[in-house]
Amino acid sequence: MVSEIVKANVEIVFGLGTKIGLKPLSEDTPKQQPPGFSVFRKEDATRAAELAERLMVIAEDKGLDSATAFAAEVSETNPGLARHALGIFSTHSAMGRNIRLPSLLRRTAAFAARTAAKGEEVTLGSKSTGEEVALDWFREDPLANEHHEHWHIVYPNRVAPARIKQRHGELFYYMHQQMLARYDVERLSAGLKPVAPLADLRSSLGSGYDPGQLETSYLDYEPREPGKTMAGDLADLILLDERLARAASTHRLGPAGEEVLLEGHQGSNLLGLEAESTSLQRFEEFHGNHHGDGHGHIAAASVRNTNRSTGVMADTATAIRDPAFWRWHRHIDDIHFSYQDSLDPHTFDEQLDVQLKGISLQPEESDSPAGPGSDELRTFMRSGRYKLTNEKTYKYDFLSHEPFQFRVDLQNTADGPRPVTLRVFLLPSALFSIDADPTTVSGRQMRRFAIELDKVKIDVPAGEMSFVRKGRDSSVIRRPAVVDPGEVADIEGGDQSATAECTCGWPFGLLVPRGTVDGMHFKLFAMLTDNAADRIGSPKKCGSMSFCGVGDQYPDAKPMGYPFDRRLTAPLGQLVATNPTMALRDVSIHWQDAVG
Repeated sequence: MVSEIVKANVEIVFGLGTKIGLKPLSEDTPKQQPPGFSVFRKEDATRAAELAERLMVIAEDKGLDSATAFAAEVSETNPGLARHALGIFSTHSAMGRNIRLPSLLRRTAAFAARTAAKGEEVTLGSKSTGEEVALDWFREDPLANEHHEHWHIVYPNRVAPARIKQRHGELFYYMHQQMLARYDVERLSAGLKPVAPLADLRSSLGSGYDPGQLETSYLDYEPREPGKTMAGDLADLILLDERLARAASTHRLGPAGEEVLLEGHQGSNLLGLEAESTSLQRFEEFHGNHHGDGHGHIAAASVRNTNRSTGVMADTATAIRDPAFWRWHRHIDDIHFSYQDSLDPHTFDEQLDVQLKGISLQPEESDSPAGPGSDELRTFMRSGRYKLTNEKTYKYDFLSHEPFQFRVDLQNTADGPRPVTLRVFLLPSALFSIDADPTTVSGRQMRRFAIELDKVKIDVPAGEMSFVRKGRDSSVIRRPAVVDPGEVADIEGGDQSATAECTCGWPFGLLVPRGTVDGMHFKLFAMLTDNAADRIGSPKKCGSMSFCGVGDQYPDAKPMGYPFDRRLTAPLGQLVATNPTMALRDVSIHWQDAVG
């Protein structure tokens, strides 16, 4: 277990307490060095990485007490820098993994309730404008925001090159693409169109956003009015945008005479390393900081000329609350999609001895065979309350669903066991037909809405078998599964299963879409691949394998999102009908329109 000194130091870094020997956080204490910290600013991300390395050295020489005390001292003048550096330290250092960062829900609750009366129940009061209000519940989800924050801690972009994880650039694209797929499906359930990309960087950002009482110990998040545009001189960003788009279309990265050829999913990785301006970026001057600069220009549209004032897009812990986040990332994904769409499609000629006879989604602990027909799942909006030590209460809403499991029926025609990888996706029926022509625009777009639900190794003995996998064991979600965000609010440090790397992963409550009251129709798609070639390792005991990898490795040799990372050669229904390793199933998701 970590010492009380370490815990106290971590608290002060996040503005949740004070420590003997340090000045208390008060109105007289300088909380920010101009122009303000943002991990999306390349210089700030580099400084945070350098501070994290220094914390590692201090920890090795003098222990965790001294390392966290130094972080606490830095937090007096630049809390944002100290917070991000401590996050990197807690994930990328063997000693740092012994500490536990305060949950985002706890931090949000503490600052939202600072001015509340004793015993009062408070909310953020944050909201967007126009039709985007219908998706506020999704963007404000405590664990979805924490996932985005922690992903950028587990996969920081400006650390020492040796600390950049395998396939970081490819995962940068894939993780955000999966967030977009889920967001767009939720938009469909609310009767809205898929999010419109911010293709014209000088155009209106669209709907506004008001963060309400959302703040930290060092930042005041300001509202952005509807119709605002990116702030500042956009000439450099537009140039970077054009260069990345050209690289995606020509498969050549970098300036003339120095180009690097982009091929396959390795090309996605190289393109992503440039777009996110990582330490492995090969053409730093030429491709700049495209992703981060976009965040900065959008955040600046909310600035009111103070060092503490910014928009939520400046912070990984708050960025997804803004509808503009999704428009900016849809544009980023459009560039990557154009590259993927120009690659040769998969041939699906892998020879397997195992056939997939059927799949079903059913209530947990069910013993029914897959059989013909369709399945139903129910979701519910829930209201949680997090009580602070001063008896103030913070109220939040979140989505939950019935416990469910996947059941697949398999047949191994070999005379011995065979290892396979089961890949499971969910696709909204409202957007496509399984007979859709993949050469049309709509047919090609279909794969962007495929939501990954699970990926798991199965050792199949000779003959027939049924395999059951609980949704709470999904490779996509943060594990162990968290039903209520408040359940993780007070986990103490010292437990290796509760490290910052483990908190990386999509929320269990948002694993499946909300659906509609009358039932929203989906296609459940499953596919088998050769696990011996895929190199899927043992499942992680914590964290998301699909979204966060395993240690420094990504445990799947296939392209991320396979088989939906490329355009298809035939309608999906036809591919399934002619491929014994694929299966489809009708599923409807019914939403209980109530908060309780």
